[in-house]
Amino acid sequence: LAGATDLASIRVAFGHVSAPVVRLVEAAGLPEEMALERHRCGMTPDVPEGGVWLQRAGDIRNPYFGSAMLACGAPAG
Repeated sequence: LAGATDLASIRVAFGHVSAPVVRLVEAAGLPEEMALERHRCGMTPDVPEGGVWLQRAGDIRNPYFGSAMLACGAPAG
């Protein structure tokens, strides 16, 4: 992320961090009370695994597009 020079490269870099973290958390598991959900951003085809991220249960808060498209995304199983 530190070497990213524009918003598009920041999104891709975040995806390269987020995707393995999602896989790690899913493999290791977390306590139920954390209530994390996996989501995917359909607007990021150039990002690993289509732009996955984990967040607490509730309204979608898209980290790839932030305030520009905060609620954009869908649960990803």
